[in-house]
Amino acid sequence: MTSWTIQDLRVVQARQATAAGDDSFFVAVRAGHALGWYGPVGERVGRYVNDVLAPETKDALVTDHAGLLDHLRAAARRRPNGRCAS
Repeated sequence: MTSWTIQDLRVVQARQATAAGDDSFFVAVRAGHALGWYGPVGERVGRYVNDVLAPETKDALVTDHAGLLDHLRAAARRRPNGRCAS
């Protein structure tokens, strides 16, 4: 692991109240001493990111955008709706 690898990716919910219909979940990505945010996203997207995509990002290089995208797309094809295949 280097400072250029993803150490953690998780979805967090904003603590403050949001207006009806507004999304309140954010994707937090930690690599080295940096923290990046994406969002807001809806609860369903947040659950999918936590359950399916987050485990796929562990130790991925933050500088390899194309490789990470390919890896996440492959994970999404394996579990398109976030449920385990039966």
